Amino acid sequence: MDILHNGFHTDCITLETGGNVSVGLPVNISDDDKCAVATANSEFIGVAVSKRNNQVCVQLTGYAEVSYTGSAPTLGYCGLLSAGTNGVKAGDGRKYKVLKVDTAKKTVGFILS
Repeated sequence: MDILHNGFHTDCITLETGGNVSVGLPVNISDDDKCAVATANSEFIGVAVSKRNNQVCVQLTGYAEVSYTGSAPTLGYCGLLSAGTNGVKAGDGRKYKVLKVDTAKKTVGFILS
């Protein structure tokens, strides 16, 4: 039996972007109703889950699974920061509930809140 967390308390908003946002990257607000990839070593508001033209669906809550770089995040409460276009990384950022770390795929699954 597979263990799935997708869909748990998921809330998304649509924002515009200048085109530099890719699905799976952490984002921040860059201007009124606009987002950009969160700069490296910064906290982030959510994760881009889809993109069409210059509009991005940004997930603000719920379970997200993204790439990480550097040392593997720890399970439980772990500080995460943006790693820019490399996903996220463990650090002294906002603490998230980390449920899954796949060191082979370099992905981390956590609850955005």
